[in-house]
Amino acid sequence: MITNYMFPFISDSDKKLPLCVYTAGMYDSKLSPDINHDTVFRVNGIMTHQLIFTASGKGLATFGNTDSDVMHDTVMYHSPNSPHIYRSSQEGWQYYWLTYTQNETFDFLDLKTGTYTISDTDFFISLCTEIINMKHDVNFGINSSAILYRLLLYLEKSISNPVRFAPSTSLSPAIDYINMNYNKPIELKILSDLCYITPEHFCRKFMSIYGMRPLEYVQSLRIQDAKTKLPILQNMSIEEIGRSVGYENTSYFIKIFKKIVGVTPHTYRNEHIELK
Repeated sequence: MITNYMFPFISDSDKKLPLCVYTAGMYDSKLSPDINHDTVFRVNGIMTHQLIFTASGKGLATFGNTDSDVMHDTVMYHSPNSPHIYRSSQEGWQYYWLTYTQNETFDFLDLKTGTYTISDTDFFISLCTEIINMKHDVNFGINSSAILYRLLLYLEKSISNPVRFAPSTSLSPAIDYINMNYNKPIELKILSDLCYITPEHFCRKFMSIYGMRPLEYVQSLRIQDAKTKLPILQNMSIEEIGRSVGYENTSYFIKIFKKIVGVTPHTYRNEHIELK
């Protein structure tokens, strides 16, 4: 039984967005009288990308001849037109889903149909819920796409970032804190306190494990977020983009962006808008 399903009105202008949410909702198998009714079997797949995040319980997905459990620490992804089957397990299953389209400008998340281990599932679910709750928003297209943008950016880090998915260490509390708060002021003392060591020891250990300084990791997250926002959020100025990712000083934001990316934020935006 689908307990919260939304099929928003997509305008012609929305369809031109680099990222476009088509559907979003929540499914609770515990409300279904027959577990067999929960099976989704799509021999030809669907025309859009799909993401499924588990809130509770467990599901079972079949890809070819392989079955995979879908639990709270996994995300299930289906690429457009890819065959797939998924269903509830005996433990029940509650999940949130999104379907969306994207053009080559924002094809930074290179996934194949299947399941992936992630962290911070609750954070992804909170973003899905934001999209679901804005179904009556007159600016649904651009606003939901901006949230989807954040979701895909975090997902890309969760799956492929070597720091994010490095083996659990004594610095994990600090890494988790940075990943969730990189767009806010972050003090070294807070990070070291989370790990119960001195700031000096924290810096040395961070460098030995991750091969970069804590500030460099924060900067990489901020600049990647800015790269994602610049082409799609054209109503925001360079100054506003900088502030949204954690830089109150615009000149410093431009300096760091050019150092890491090789061009200014203005140039980067223009180059990627032209690719649309």
